[in-house]
Amino acid sequence: MNANHERRSQDPMIAAYLDSLARELTGTENRDEVLQSVREHIDEALASAPEPVDAATVRAILDELGPVERISAGQDRPAAVPAPRRQWVLLVTGALAVASLALVLVLPFVSVPLALATLAVGIVALVRRRESRRGGWAVVIVSSLTLVVALVAALVFVRWAPGTPTEEPSRTPTQVSSPSE
Repeated sequence: MNANHERRSQDPMIAAYLDSLARELTGTENRDEVLQSVREHIDEALASAPEPVDAATVRAILDELGPVERISAGQDRPAAVPAPRRQWVLLVTGALAVASLALVLVLPFVSVPLALATLAVGIVALVRRRESRRGGWAVVIVSSLTLVVALVAALVFVRWAPGTPTEEPSRTPTQVSSPSE
């Protein structure tokens, strides 16, 4: 059994299975007991397996146990396990979006890339996090507004910049008077 115990601790399939089970059991009340029970079952199955234990034998033992989701499904989970919240990401992104809007006319070369970055984070927040939709929309709106203001300012600057002709030259013929008159 000692060689089989070493096999359990060294086999990558068993280690991956137990790691996956440990992650799946996170937040359950009897996580350690379930993990210990599964380890004991694997040890017993390895001890009764013919020597040498190969990958097919290990796979058969793990298949007999079934998917880790099935093992963890029967476990009681505490009702009040809050999901980790990352509201600070949206708060920082919102502050950067407002800063980019404030800087759009003063430092457009800083403001526009900052607005694009905050717009991307806002869109990701809308797609991935259902609980932060309001904050995601706020970031997207402020970032989009910054980009629109930058675009309008650029068009105005190009149109009325010094040295830019504001009118096209007239194409109406002019009368030339002759010197004899």
